[in-house]
Amino acid sequence: MNFSYFFQHENNIPDYGFPFFHGEPVRVDRGTWYGLTKDDYEKTYTNIGTISLNHQFSDALNLRSAFRYSNVRRDVEPSIPALTCVAPTTCGAGATITGVTRSRPDRHTTEGIADSQTDLTGRFNTFGFGHTLTSGMELSWETFDNLRYASAGPSTSLNDPNNNQTPNSKTLAVKAFTNAAGFGIYAADQIALHEWFDIIGGVRWDYFSANQENKLPGQVDFDSLDKMFSYRGGLVFHPTPQQSYYFSYASAFNPRPKG
Repeated sequence: MNFSYFFQHENNIPDYGFPFFHGEPVRVDRGTWYGLTKDDYEKTYTNIGTISLNHQFSDALNLRSAFRYSNVRRDVEPSIPALTCVAPTTCGAGATITGVTRSRPDRHTTEGIADSQTDLTGRFNTFGFGHTLTSGMELSWETFDNLRYASAGPSTSLNDPNNNQTPNSKTLAVKAFTNAAGFGIYAADQIALHEWFDIIGGVRWDYFSANQENKLPGQVDFDSLDKMFSYRGGLVFHPTPQQSYYFSYASAFNPRPKG
């Protein structure tokens, strides 16, 4: 049995670069920054723990199981610059740049994922062909807590931005909690047809259920359920022990909450 733990913390100041004018970044000194020194930040906290077990019953039968839990928290308040113009105010053709405003999408998210995967691999022969058969299942549980605020401004100059301004007031834009459960079973067989050729075939069935609860007035909750088969097939050509060439075809799908 093996255990591992990973922790990572980041403390950054986000930089969203230069605003665009007619499809190109504005021409200013490359050291120009439109953020707010006292208020812009990005902090992340990542914790990942993994437990794995590998048990060999015999030379022909092996069991492998792994469980992993991860928790990622991200807090960010950036300043995203955008131009202000006159004639026209939309900064279209013929417009004159008057300055820069900022949008400040304040985001606070926490994502947790628990995932367990178990594989059983067997090696055997049938009718003179060698088989490496792997079957298994996967279980997962995901949560996502999403809190977002929106604000605009303050405005500043294009060439000499004031980085010590106070942010404008913000409004709550998103307050949602999502949880999802997944289950998958699969099997794949690699068959040695010849010293040079193997064929591979596999099939998998997935179940994925998700629910999103939107906690702001007037927002609609979301529920989704997906059940799907996917498969793969392939040919492996290895003319020498040092060479292998793979030809494969596979199907896949993304559950609707995953995009």
